[in-house]
Amino acid sequence: MTTDDLAPEAIEVVADDAVSSIMQLYRAKTPDDSPENNQRISPVILGMPAMGVRSGYYESLARNFQALGMHYACGELRGIGSSSIRASRRTNFGYLDMINRDWPACVEALRLHCPGSPIWLLGHSLGGQLNALYTATHPDQISGMILISSCTVYYRNYPHPIRLWLSSQALRVVAELNGYLPGKRIGFAGTEARRVIRDWARNARNGDYRIENSPLDYDKLLGRIRHPVLGVSLATDDMAPRRAVDHLCQKMEMAKVERWHFENGELTSQLLDHFNWVKHSQELVTRITAWMTSQSVV
Repeated sequence: MTTDDLAPEAIEVVADDAVSSIMQLYRAKTPDDSPENNQRISPVILGMPAMGVRSGYYESLARNFQALGMHYACGELRGIGSSSIRASRRTNFGYLDMINRDWPACVEALRLHCPGSPIWLLGHSLGGQLNALYTATHPDQISGMILISSCTVYYRNYPHPIRLWLSSQALRVVAELNGYLPGKRIGFAGTEARRVIRDWARNARNGDYRIENSPLDYDKLLGRIRHPVLGVSLATDDMAPRRAVDHLCQKMEMAKVERWHFENGELTSQLLDHFNWVKHSQELVTRITAWMTSQSVV
């Protein structure tokens, strides 16, 4: 198999409100063309980014899964990277738009391009929170979830709770006054819509998921998830500390949750933080792939 054979496929994803983005699909690498391998249906992992992070940042992660026989699709968050819109005073959206419009469009595209493949969601930070909220309302669409450095941002679960409370609410004020959050200018996330920041700041204040414009009790729905769920935290990740990751996982009380917490040196000699783990993910991907294979739904 040549390098060209392993190049990602660019798939246009169009939500029901015509907002579009490009999803990069990295098809599984198989060791040979034997009948056994041709008959195997590889799972497809839909990876969703952290707040403000372009999907292209996850190429090395995708290629690590690809090499181990998993299809991997790099999704894009609304308003970031290849997304056809940008947050502004006139263009506003929140968590509800993403989990009710963008996530279904991505899943539908994967069903078309990877027919028969079980779909797993992998989420980094905000991407993991939104994966969980999508699964809570669309439980029949996926086979399981991997949440990496993904947590509630409830201020009480952080080492400096008052600092987190003040900074999160200050960011909401900035977004309201400016019409959007100019994240690149202030050094936090990207250009974020004010409803995204409202949803995020509420979670920081209260620890729950009451999403703007939705009557649903998402915490109750999270408690009904029954899928396999893997929650991963890293010792030197200050943005997703162990207690905060536990808090999100504990909301899924009926799920088959497995929690991994890695101390420094367990996965690589590098000190892994909230972002650089993506570039040093080979050992983590090997372990995740083995865990997925051990689940009866794969």
